[in-house]
Amino acid sequence: MLNVLGHWYNISSTKSFLQQSIERQTKRITGNQGGYVVMNDDNQDGYPDEILIMNDLSIGAATKLWRANLSGIGYSSHGYTGPFELAMTMDGEINASMITTGVLNADLIKSGMIKDVQQNMSINMANGDIKISADNGKSFEIWTNGATLYSANNDVLASMFISANGKGVLTGQCLYIGTRGAEKGSFYESASGKAILNTDFLYVNGIEIYKNSNGRLTANTAVVGNFSIEDSNGNEIGSFYESASGKSILSADKVYSDEISAKTSGSKVQITNLSSGIISLVTNGNEVGSFYVNVNGQSYLRTDVLQLGNYQYAERSITIDGVTYNVLARI
Repeated sequence: MLNVLGHWYNISSTKSFLQQSIERQTKRITGNQGGYVVMNDDNQDGYPDEILIMNDLSIGAATKLWRANLSGIGYSSHGYTGPFELAMTMDGEINASMITTGVLNADLIKSGMIKDVQQNMSINMANGDIKISADNGKSFEIWTNGATLYSANNDVLASMFISANGKGVLTGQCLYIGTRGAEKGSFYESASGKAILNTDFLYVNGIEIYKNSNGRLTANTAVVGNFSIEDSNGNEIGSFYESASGKSILSADKVYSDEISAKTSGSKVQITNLSSGIISLVTNGNEVGSFYVNVNGQSYLRTDVLQLGNYQYAERSITIDGVTYNVLARI
């Protein structure tokens, strides 16, 4: 059904809107009853200069009439002097509240709003907005500064626009990445308010970042990579990179793990919050040294060789009078 000027019309799937309009107007004209045709001499020169088709024989009493003269033809429901809601004049203007046509050819169309018959698409010619609606109630709107996807309840599902500082912004409850309906990743806000990126692979400036078979985050790059951590103002507060000698370097004011909180204080490194109380140095899977706090709160350093300044010290055994002692000796 289609509502036009307060009248409902059935839009059949087998007949076009144009064909139904032709049949409707044909029945109306051929089924006409009553009316008066008057040849009127409006300028009183003795010759009729217009044709009037009225609902009353008296021009003054008629309320519905067609008036045709050299300047144009028009219909009024307000009497002889108009106004004329429907008119076609000699200067090429056509005024109508509704026009039905099959093909419209024009050099220029000026309009406030263009809509399709089913009300699924509209173009606002005044501000350039385009709105497309789907059968499930969702709609997509394109405007001069971006585009927005709405739910059936008119809630914003996703939006893409240019911000005040000229940056492209993409927002949504959850953004999915995929091909042909297959989800490959997602980006969303968690219940705790954190931004979550879920993907198997992440590429940053040619560097591939992924989770390896051991569940660890790994980066593959043919060049020396430099991963920087920045604060909200864009200032670098830490970095993780491979040195020229092939060593991995972590540079940061503070380092946190599940059991360790470390920070720099001058030229020293302070390590706190050790749940196990032990820091181990491991090479090839073997522990070669450790630093820990005993039950009495005393700190202990265990190592095979201790470097102090330019000298190295190691544990040695000496025997005096048959008694063996372990001492720290410079080597």
